[in-house]
Amino acid sequence: QRKEERLRYLQRYWTDQVRGKGNIVINTPIDPKLSCGIANVGIVDMKPHDLADTLMNKYKIYTVAIDGAHGCRITPNISTTPKELDVFVSALKEMGNV
Repeated sequence: QRKEERLRYLQRYWTDQVRGKGNIVINTPIDPKLSCGIANVGIVDMKPHDLADTLMNKYKIYTVAIDGAHGCRITPNISTTPKELDVFVSALKEMGNV
């Protein structure tokens, strides 16, 4: 239960900062009963593979492109820190024109 709470906190930490902002699209439901630690994010008019490549090459952030969900799977570990997620949020805001 504690791991689930931690993973849910981390997912909400970053998704709450970018949901509905600029060209950023969160493809994961906001309802906590429908998701936990994993989320999917996309940028309008950007292919998932291009988003994953940009995150890796420019920001050194590893993600997995998911074409069917039109975004990248973001999977924090329980040891991921909010400071590390802040780097990711900043990258998304830059790419999503926020």
